[in-house]
Amino acid sequence: MYCSRCGSFVEEGRDFCANCGTKVGIFNGYSRIDRINMRTAEVDELDHMIEYFGKKQDLYDEVTDCEKNVDYYSNPNVVFKGFTGRPLKAIGLILTIVSCVLCYISAIVASMVKNIYLYIIVAVLALFIAAGVILIIAGVKKSNRFYLNSNFKKALIVKDNKLRIVELQAELYEHYENYGYCCIGFEYSNPLILNLIRNTIVSGQADSIKEALNILKQNERFSNLETLVSQTAVSAAEAAAAAERAAAYAAYRR
Repeated sequence: MYCSRCGSFVEEGRDFCANCGTKVGIFNGYSRIDRINMRTAEVDELDHMIEYFGKKQDLYDEVTDCEKNVDYYSNPNVVFKGFTGRPLKAIGLILTIVSCVLCYISAIVASMVKNIYLYIIVAVLALFIAAGVILIIAGVKKSNRFYLNSNFKKALIVKDNKLRIVELQAELYEHYENYGYCCIGFEYSNPLILNLIRNTIVSGQADSIKEALNILKQNERFSNLETLVSQTAVSAAEAAAAAERAAAYAAYRR
Protein backbone atom coordinates (compact mmCIF):
# COMPACT_ATOMS: atom_id res chain seq x y z
CA MET A 1 0.00 0.00 0.00
CA TYR A 2 1.14 3.55 -0.70
CA CYS A 3 0.27 6.74 1.11
CA SER A 4 -2.11 8.85 -0.99
CA ARG A 5 -0.69 12.05 0.48
CA CYS A 6 3.09 11.69 0.10
CA GLY A 7 3.29 8.51 -2.00
CA SER A 8 5.54 6.65 0.47
CA PHE A 9 5.26 2.89 0.87
CA VAL A 10 3.23 1.83 3.90
CA GLU A 11 3.84 -1.61 5.33
CA GLU A 12 0.87 -3.90 5.61
CA GLY A 13 -0.86 -3.68 8.99
CA ARG A 14 0.18 -0.08 9.75
CA ASP A 15 -2.53 2.53 10.29
CA PHE A 16 -0.37 5.60 9.67
CA CYS A 17 2.22 6.60 7.10
CA ALA A 18 5.70 6.61 8.66
CA ASN A 19 6.73 9.55 6.47
CA CYS A 20 3.93 12.08 6.85
CA GLY A 21 1.69 10.53 9.53
CA THR A 22 -1.42 10.36 7.33
CA LYS A 23 -3.96 7.79 8.49
CA VAL A 24 -4.33 4.92 6.05
CA GLY A 25 -6.94 2.23 5.77
CA ILE A 26 -9.05 0.48 3.22
CA PHE A 27 -9.40 3.72 1.27
CA ASN A 28 -6.11 5.32 2.39
CA GLY A 29 -8.01 7.67 4.69
CA TYR A 30 -10.19 9.09 1.90
CA SER A 31 -13.78 8.40 0.93
CA ARG A 32 -14.61 7.00 -2.49
CA ILE A 33 -15.79 10.44 -3.69
CA ASP A 34 -12.60 12.08 -2.39
CA ARG A 35 -10.49 9.51 -4.18
CA ILE A 36 -12.36 10.05 -7.45
CA ASN A 37 -11.99 13.82 -7.13
CA MET A 38 -8.31 13.39 -6.32
CA ARG A 39 -7.75 11.22 -9.37
CA THR A 40 -9.63 13.67 -11.58
CA ALA A 41 -7.54 16.57 -10.33
CA GLU A 42 -4.30 14.64 -10.76
CA VAL A 43 -5.25 13.50 -14.28
CA ASP A 44 -6.16 17.08 -15.24
CA GLU A 45 -2.80 18.29 -13.97
CA LEU A 46 -1.02 15.50 -15.86
CA ASP A 47 -2.93 16.33 -19.05
CA HIS A 48 -1.78 19.92 -18.73
CA MET A 49 1.83 18.84 -18.14
CA ILE A 50 1.73 16.35 -21.03
CA GLU A 51 0.46 19.07 -23.35
CA TYR A 52 3.09 21.55 -22.16
CA PHE A 53 6.12 19.24 -22.11
CA GLY A 54 4.91 17.44 -25.24
CA LYS A 55 5.90 20.54 -27.20
CA LYS A 56 9.51 19.48 -26.59
CA GLN A 57 8.97 15.75 -27.21
CA ASP A 58 11.40 15.82 -30.13
CA LEU A 59 14.11 17.11 -27.79
CA TYR A 60 13.36 14.39 -25.23
CA ASP A 61 13.56 11.79 -28.00
CA GLU A 62 16.84 13.24 -29.23
CA VAL A 63 18.25 13.07 -25.70
CA THR A 64 17.25 9.40 -25.51
CA ASP A 65 18.89 8.70 -28.88
CA CYS A 66 22.08 10.47 -27.81
CA GLU A 67 22.18 8.50 -24.56
CA LYS A 68 21.78 5.26 -26.53
CA ASN A 69 24.66 6.30 -28.79
CA VAL A 70 26.84 7.02 -25.77
CA ASP A 71 26.08 3.61 -24.27
CA TYR A 72 26.61 1.84 -27.60
CA TYR A 73 29.89 3.48 -28.59
CA SER A 74 31.26 3.26 -25.05
CA ASN A 75 31.22 -0.52 -25.44
CA PRO A 76 34.81 -1.68 -26.15
CA ASN A 77 33.46 -4.57 -28.22
CA VAL A 78 31.93 -2.22 -30.80
CA VAL A 79 34.21 -1.93 -33.85
CA PHE A 80 33.68 -0.08 -37.12
CA LYS A 81 33.65 -2.07 -40.32
CA GLY A 82 36.82 -1.99 -42.40
CA PHE A 83 40.03 -3.77 -43.31
CA THR A 84 41.51 -4.89 -39.99
CA GLY A 85 44.69 -6.53 -41.32
CA ARG A 86 43.60 -10.02 -40.28
CA PRO A 87 43.80 -11.42 -43.86
CA LEU A 88 47.40 -10.23 -44.11
CA LYS A 89 48.29 -11.91 -40.83
CA ALA A 90 46.52 -15.14 -41.86
CA ILE A 91 48.20 -15.30 -45.28
CA GLY A 92 51.57 -14.43 -43.78
CA LEU A 93 51.22 -17.09 -41.09
CA ILE A 94 50.23 -19.81 -43.58
CA LEU A 95 53.02 -18.83 -45.99
CA THR A 96 55.60 -18.82 -43.19
CA ILE A 97 54.58 -22.22 -41.79
CA VAL A 98 54.40 -23.96 -45.19
CA SER A 99 57.68 -22.42 -46.33
CA CYS A 100 59.43 -23.42 -43.09
CA VAL A 101 58.30 -27.04 -43.44
CA LEU A 102 59.33 -27.25 -47.11
CA CYS A 103 62.59 -25.47 -46.42
CA TYR A 104 63.43 -27.88 -43.60
CA ILE A 105 62.69 -30.91 -45.79
CA SER A 106 64.61 -29.49 -48.74
CA ALA A 107 67.62 -28.68 -46.55
CA ILE A 108 67.76 -32.25 -45.24
CA VAL A 109 67.47 -33.71 -48.73
CA ALA A 110 70.04 -31.26 -50.10
CA SER A 111 72.55 -32.21 -47.40
CA MET A 112 72.12 -35.87 -48.31
CA VAL A 113 72.08 -35.60 -52.10
CA LYS A 114 74.49 -32.64 -52.46
CA ASN A 115 72.42 -31.18 -55.32
CA ILE A 116 72.93 -27.49 -56.19
CA TYR A 117 69.33 -27.10 -57.33
CA LEU A 118 68.04 -28.21 -53.96
CA TYR A 119 70.13 -25.49 -52.29
CA ILE A 120 68.58 -22.98 -54.67
CA ILE A 121 65.11 -24.22 -53.66
CA VAL A 122 66.06 -23.82 -49.98
CA ALA A 123 67.16 -20.24 -50.68
CA VAL A 124 63.90 -19.47 -52.50
CA LEU A 125 61.86 -20.96 -49.65
CA ALA A 126 63.82 -18.81 -47.21
CA LEU A 127 62.68 -15.78 -49.21
CA PHE A 128 59.08 -17.01 -48.92
CA ILE A 129 59.56 -17.29 -45.15
CA ALA A 130 60.82 -13.71 -45.08
CA ALA A 131 57.82 -12.60 -47.16
CA GLY A 132 55.45 -14.36 -44.75
CA VAL A 133 57.02 -12.63 -41.76
CA ILE A 134 56.74 -9.27 -43.56
CA LEU A 135 53.04 -9.92 -44.22
CA ILE A 136 52.46 -10.78 -40.55
CA ILE A 137 54.19 -7.56 -39.42
CA ALA A 138 52.20 -5.52 -41.96
CA GLY A 139 48.96 -7.13 -40.76
CA VAL A 140 49.77 -6.35 -37.12
CA LYS A 141 50.54 -2.72 -37.93
CA LYS A 142 47.36 -2.42 -39.98
CA SER A 143 45.30 -3.90 -37.13
CA ASN A 144 46.84 -1.52 -34.61
CA ARG A 145 46.12 1.49 -36.84
CA PHE A 146 42.58 0.29 -37.52
CA TYR A 147 41.67 -0.22 -33.85
CA LEU A 148 43.36 3.03 -32.86
CA ASN A 149 41.34 4.94 -35.46
CA SER A 150 38.19 3.05 -34.46
CA ASN A 151 38.63 3.95 -30.78
CA PHE A 152 39.34 7.56 -31.73
CA LYS A 153 36.16 7.75 -33.82
CA LYS A 154 34.12 6.20 -31.01
CA ALA A 155 35.56 8.67 -28.51
CA LEU A 156 34.61 11.57 -30.79
CA ILE A 157 31.07 10.23 -31.23
CA VAL A 158 30.66 9.77 -27.46
CA LYS A 159 32.01 13.28 -26.80
CA ASP A 160 29.75 14.89 -29.42
CA ASN A 161 26.68 13.08 -28.09
CA LYS A 162 27.45 14.06 -24.49
CA LEU A 163 27.84 17.69 -25.50
CA ARG A 164 24.58 17.51 -27.41
CA ILE A 165 22.84 15.99 -24.38
CA VAL A 166 24.04 18.88 -22.21
CA GLU A 167 22.74 21.41 -24.75
CA LEU A 168 19.37 19.68 -25.03
CA GLN A 169 18.97 19.26 -21.26
CA ALA A 170 19.78 22.93 -20.72
CA GLU A 171 17.00 23.89 -23.14
CA LEU A 172 14.60 21.37 -21.60
CA TYR A 173 15.38 22.54 -18.07
CA GLU A 174 14.67 26.14 -19.07
CA HIS A 175 11.35 24.95 -20.50
CA TYR A 176 10.68 23.12 -17.22
CA GLU A 177 11.42 26.24 -15.17
CA ASN A 178 9.03 28.30 -17.31
CA TYR A 179 6.19 25.93 -16.39
CA GLY A 180 6.04 27.45 -12.93
CA TYR A 181 5.18 25.23 -9.99
CA CYS A 182 5.48 21.58 -11.01
CA CYS A 183 4.51 18.76 -8.65
CA ILE A 184 7.18 16.45 -10.10
CA GLY A 185 10.90 16.82 -10.60
CA PHE A 186 12.56 17.63 -13.90
CA GLU A 187 13.75 14.02 -14.25
CA TYR A 188 10.11 12.92 -14.57
CA SER A 189 9.05 15.62 -17.05
CA ASN A 190 9.47 13.40 -20.12
CA PRO A 191 5.95 13.05 -21.62
CA LEU A 192 6.53 9.29 -21.94
CA ILE A 193 6.91 9.05 -18.17
CA LEU A 194 3.97 11.41 -17.62
CA ASN A 195 1.77 9.17 -19.76
CA LEU A 196 2.82 6.12 -17.73
CA ILE A 197 1.87 7.98 -14.54
CA ARG A 198 -1.46 9.06 -16.03
CA ASN A 199 -2.34 5.53 -17.17
CA THR A 200 -1.53 4.19 -13.70
CA ILE A 201 -3.95 6.66 -12.11
CA VAL A 202 -6.68 6.24 -14.72
CA SER A 203 -6.56 2.45 -14.35
CA GLY A 204 -7.30 2.83 -10.63
CA GLN A 205 -3.94 1.53 -9.42
CA ALA A 206 -3.10 4.86 -7.76
CA ASP A 207 -4.88 7.96 -6.50
CA SER A 208 -2.02 10.46 -6.73
CA ILE A 209 1.01 11.20 -8.87
CA LYS A 210 3.46 10.27 -6.10
CA GLU A 211 1.68 7.01 -5.45
CA ALA A 212 1.68 6.20 -9.18
CA LEU A 213 5.42 6.90 -9.36
CA ASN A 214 6.13 4.51 -6.50
CA ILE A 215 3.99 1.82 -8.12
CA LEU A 216 5.86 2.21 -11.42
CA LYS A 217 9.20 1.97 -9.64
CA GLN A 218 8.13 -1.28 -7.96
CA ASN A 219 6.69 -2.77 -11.15
CA GLU A 220 9.21 -4.93 -13.04
CA ARG A 221 7.46 -4.14 -16.31
CA PHE A 222 8.71 -0.58 -15.96
CA SER A 223 12.21 -1.41 -14.73
CA ASN A 224 13.62 0.82 -17.46
CA LEU A 225 11.90 3.79 -15.83
CA GLU A 226 14.65 4.13 -13.23
CA THR A 227 17.31 3.97 -15.95
CA LEU A 228 15.58 6.67 -17.96
CA VAL A 229 15.10 8.85 -14.90
CA SER A 230 18.71 8.40 -13.68
CA GLN A 231 20.07 9.26 -17.14
CA THR A 232 17.87 12.35 -17.26
CA ALA A 233 18.99 13.38 -13.78
CA VAL A 234 22.68 12.98 -14.65
CA SER A 235 22.21 14.90 -17.90
CA ALA A 236 20.34 17.62 -16.03
CA ALA A 237 23.18 17.91 -13.52
CA GLU A 238 25.70 18.18 -16.35
CA ALA A 239 23.53 20.81 -18.03
CA ALA A 240 23.28 22.81 -14.80
CA ALA A 241 27.04 22.61 -14.27
CA ALA A 242 27.66 23.74 -17.86
CA ALA A 243 25.28 26.68 -17.37
CA GLU A 244 27.12 27.70 -14.19
CA ARG A 245 30.48 27.54 -15.97
CA ALA A 246 29.12 29.62 -18.84
CA ALA A 247 27.75 32.22 -16.41
CA ALA A 248 31.03 32.38 -14.51
CA TYR A 249 32.97 32.79 -17.75
CA ALA A 250 30.59 35.55 -18.91
CA ALA A 251 31.05 37.35 -15.58
CA TYR A 252 34.82 37.01 -15.88
CA ARG A 253 34.80 38.49 -19.41
CA ARG A 254 32.93 41.54 -18.14
